[in-house]
Amino acid sequence: MNWAIHEQGLGLNSPAMLEGFVPMNLIGGTDSGNSIPFETTLDLDEIMTVGLRSMSLELRIWITGNDEAGHQIERSFNDIDAPLRVWPLEQRLAQFEFSSVMLTPSSNIREGDTVNIVAFLNNVGQASGEAQLVMELVESNGARTRLASKAMTAQSNETILFQQEWIPSREGTMWIEIHILNSDNIFATSETVRIQSSTSDGLLSSISEVNSTLLIIISLVIAGLIVVLVYGLRKPQQPKPNLQHEKVMKTLPTLQPNQEQQQYGAYGGQSQAYSPGDNPYQ
Repeated sequence: MNWAIHEQGLGLNSPAMLEGFVPMNLIGGTDSGNSIPFETTLDLDEIMTVGLRSMSLELRIWITGNDEAGHQIERSFNDIDAPLRVWPLEQRLAQFEFSSVMLTPSSNIREGDTVNIVAFLNNVGQASGEAQLVMELVESNGARTRLASKAMTAQSNETILFQQEWIPSREGTMWIEIHILNSDNIFATSETVRIQSSTSDGLLSSISEVNSTLLIIISLVIAGLIVVLVYGLRKPQQPKPNLQHEKVMKTLPTLQPNQEQQQYGAYGGQSQAYSPGDNPYQ
């Protein structure tokens, strides 16, 4: 049996990429009749390289030889230019699939934070292959920014890890997309994240992180405490003097009680008053 491997779709006159012949064995000892069965084995895996198996090829065969009477086997539709049989060979290609893209951290991301991006690339095809991976940042307005590009090789049924760091440089709504170059149908996207503005140092940064409603309540409580402290610590005012009362008191003579009575007595005398048993005329 003669065989030849040609590139598929180039016609019967295309050059052979591989060719050869293998002997055939008679089956069952039947060497006469209208149909004589033969068999042989052709191991294409041993003959073909990995690179050839990834190409679109076909196998052509034709039988040559003579029977026991010396008659040549019919060559009509059984020759190199008109093979007896043509079979397309299975094309072994790498076939890639992405898992979902994971971000760490996945929330509360701010400008300047370091985000770790992880994705798994699976080769579910029957041959090894290389994939040119491109990672892009996609914003809500449609703008795209290429963040990384990496060539990765995976064997058949192998899973490889794609890992990259990303530092957001501005705030907004965005997501990460990873795809294989020159392949529109093989890509993976991350969850949409909201990048917040970078935090500032000091007390103002702590205040800005507080919920606005809670901040208003705290401000009102503080204002109330300040008012209470101001009124509670204020000094009591002295009562205003009564000017009319002072004028009246100034017009009255200044008297010393019982001073003159003690000096002159009840009737103007210089001695004390007699007791009731004494004679006042003595």
